[in-house]
Amino acid sequence: MSTRTSSDKIIYFYHGVVNKNTYLIPRLISSLIRLPLFKSLFFIFPGIDQAISLQKGSVKEGESNEFAVEINPSMLGVFNRSWEVKQKVVDKIKQVGAKYVSFHAPYVDDGVIFQKASQTMLDNTFDLSEDSSKTLFCLVSHLQFIDQVGPEKKDKVLVVHPLPASPYKNEHEIIKGIATVLKKVTPLLEDLNIFVAIENMPWMKKKHERYTSMLGSISFFERLMNEINHPNVGITFDWGHANCFSRYMHDHKLADGAFTFTEKDLTTFAYHKKFLTDLQQKIMHLHLHYNEAHILTSKAPFYAKNYDYHADLTKLRPEEYPFYKESLQPALGSPVLKSIVLETVPSFLSQQSRLTKYKDSVEILKSMVE
Repeated sequence: MSTRTSSDKIIYFYHGVVNKNTYLIPRLISSLIRLPLFKSLFFIFPGIDQAISLQKGSVKEGESNEFAVEINPSMLGVFNRSWEVKQKVVDKIKQVGAKYVSFHAPYVDDGVIFQKASQTMLDNTFDLSEDSSKTLFCLVSHLQFIDQVGPEKKDKVLVVHPLPASPYKNEHEIIKGIATVLKKVTPLLEDLNIFVAIENMPWMKKKHERYTSMLGSISFFERLMNEINHPNVGITFDWGHANCFSRYMHDHKLADGAFTFTEKDLTTFAYHKKFLTDLQQKIMHLHLHYNEAHILTSKAPFYAKNYDYHADLTKLRPEEYPFYKESLQPALGSPVLKSIVLETVPSFLSQQSRLTKYKDSVEILKSMVE
């Protein structure tokens, strides 16, 4: 479903991929079970097909019939193990009929080694902080793919994570590494009208937990943006990640500069608003969803111990709605904002339930930003 505000900046996305959308338990199982047969069994939910069926039945008179989506090319088999683009797959994706406006690069999933030899679905990751020929080739291959399938004369966003594969890097090494890699492709970004938007990280578990207070912080992104200093590089703000980060900082009694993460700050989403206010000039893309990390009595589910479970906006409590809406306002005023994605998790059991909740979430979001 695609609807635009009067500023013509914001497109609503369905967060899905062609025929293979993997999340939560199926994603974990397919990562643990190495056999290709088992792995293929746990690719679920034809996200784009279902979203298109919803979109066709819900377009009102006078509205655009365009359908836009964010995809992760590495999960669609776009690349081989050497990061070369497979043209047959690209041609198939172009035939779907969707408008691909934002793209998500592969990433280091906490505890997964960069390009490990075992055949799991998360092998196709790349470490943006690692200045290597493999990292650069992966990045350029993504830009090549985006140029082929992205809409002409429209701003395209590539979302990337700053999390390194190594658990031992310091902040200076991460920032220098990311800046070095991205500066090598900025001429290509300009030529292709593509924007790289680096995403804030949530509460991380396992061996990368030490990075949590760094990679979700305002201070880190201020230093990173200053180091790169290019108009085609900015930030993807993930609302749910900020919520998880705030809970981590509260529980560990940490601060980001002068911000101390009180319980009131958590329940009013004050950090989200401060992040978007302080970094407004670099906010290019939004990932919106919901979780209960801000509720101190809530318990994280077993499948998302860091609270990052991407619930629909229908889970918002009435008293939370005005605070969620207020937290988004600085981003909506960003002069470089390109797009918004509703990054919610698909239902494993009921297609109709999935579509209904998604449609309701779209209406909630529209009421906040229009």
